[in-house]
Amino acid sequence: MRKSQLRELAGASWRLGKRNFTFLPADLAGDVVGRSRPWIKGKDVYRLPLLDERGRLAYLVSIPRKFVSLFRQRAQQLTAARLYCVPQLRCAPRVLVDTRDVGRPVGVSFDFVATLWRAPRGHSWAYWLKQFEKKGKIWPLHVRLRLIRQLVQATAALETAGVEHDALDAKHVFVRLRRRKSPELAITGFDRLPPAAYAEAILDRPPLAEGHSVDRFRRDRLLAQFLLPEVQFPEEDRPLRTELVAPLQKALSTAIGALPSSWHRCFAYLADPSVVLSSGVARPSSVALCEQMGWAYVQLPGSVQSPSISVPGTATVDFNAASGPAPWAGPSARRFLRRRGWRNHRLEAAVAWIVAVALGFVAGTLFARYILEHRRPPAQQNQRRLGRQIEVRSLRLLRDRYLRNKYDTLLDEVFGKDGRP
Repeated sequence: MRKSQLRELAGASWRLGKRNFTFLPADLAGDVVGRSRPWIKGKDVYRLPLLDERGRLAYLVSIPRKFVSLFRQRAQQLTAARLYCVPQLRCAPRVLVDTRDVGRPVGVSFDFVATLWRAPRGHSWAYWLKQFEKKGKIWPLHVRLRLIRQLVQATAALETAGVEHDALDAKHVFVRLRRRKSPELAITGFDRLPPAAYAEAILDRPPLAEGHSVDRFRRDRLLAQFLLPEVQFPEEDRPLRTELVAPLQKALSTAIGALPSSWHRCFAYLADPSVVLSSGVARPSSVALCEQMGWAYVQLPGSVQSPSISVPGTATVDFNAASGPAPWAGPSARRFLRRRGWRNHRLEAAVAWIVAVALGFVAGTLFARYILEHRRPPAQQNQRRLGRQIEVRSLRLLRDRYLRNKYDTLLDEVFGKDGRP
């Protein structure tokens, strides 16, 4: 893929199925992408924003720069596993598109292979680490524990599908903070060709042994960063001096000791700095961690079968056994994860929201009425006070005049008008 071809794609209309999409025009690149070019250059792919009929960002299109056949094999593996069904893996490729099958965009004179995936929300964990260092404040422990749980559940789903991410780092983990709700974690970077795939295709390197996978090693590094976001961890697989290992071990032991008792039993192995700094150490799988903690995780078989949810201590929920169409069918691939009564729950939430708004409106009206009646402006208060003073003075003058007239009448009755008794 050349840059001239990417410029040809900018602003082109593309019909996929029954919907019309448009590649990001060059004049809108600064508002959406934040740069002058309407594409994002990655290590192995070009990423182009795809807008829907309303002009909103719908998908990101990943077009390989090299190794097209290897990219196709990787995309087929990811789409067959249906990783996008997991909430934390919603940014995984949803479909592999070949213009020789679906047609070229309007005005484009070349064919290409691409994958479509959802754009992540929020910011990367690397961005949040810089913000922590800049502001000197970190998130509360309960927020970071929720991120740890979501990361372990996501990597457990990857393990059940037999998929290696091989690029799991702070740049490909996005966190979105929502007010009064738990944070959302999303893993990206699935469009990168992993080093293991390069080795198998080019160098014929044997895969890593069980318990020494790259994903588990980088998962543990992210878990340690969630526990200690204020600590700058050294680069992986680098020789370290003894004076640097001792403070890190002390900080990890303190952070692990502050966890709840159930968490401490499962994540005590993170107190060893070699687990975080070296990939040659054996470590537990994410599935084992979920089972020890009692967390539910999605089982992705990596085939044409429907995914299932595994809850420790209960039977596995298989969606293929349900009658009728598959729960994941339709425009939303995450529908099978929602409860069957999700519409009723949404209706109850809407009714509760309407009642809350009505009560707030009534309370606001009563409060405003009270303010208008008892809290008048200073000018009106001064005018009212002046009116009362004038009224009091007028009453005093009337009283004095009445008393004076009555006294004069009494004198006239006693002494007469001429002053004689």
